[in-house]
Amino acid sequence: MEKVRNYISRLIEKGGPGPYEYDELNHIINNVKQEEIEEFRNNLKPVLNKNTLQGWAFIKPFGYSGDHIMIDKIYSKYVNGNHKYKNWDLYFHSHSAPRAVRNRKRNMI
Repeated sequence: MEKVRNYISRLIEKGGPGPYEYDELNHIINNVKQEEIEEFRNNLKPVLNKNTLQGWAFIKPFGYSGDHIMIDKIYSKYVNGNHKYKNWDLYFHSHSAPRAVRNRKRNMI
């Protein structure tokens, strides 16, 4: 877990993953063991806040992760302008779930 902790710390320090790091980060996330989840979340705490889309979904300020603000941010492909958080939002939008939300809206029109 130390290797993962160092990797996450490096990503946080540089403002999130670049597109060339998405596969590696996805692999790490998909392979976190059940007993390591809490430690993994603790490592991500600096970006699990209202400033990132992942953080918004994690803290659920309105009680659920798919609230109206989150959905609007997905529809508009919102990206925080702060260099500490921008790449985290770009990473979020690279996944199939936000694309599916945007496609759902497109199909409703």
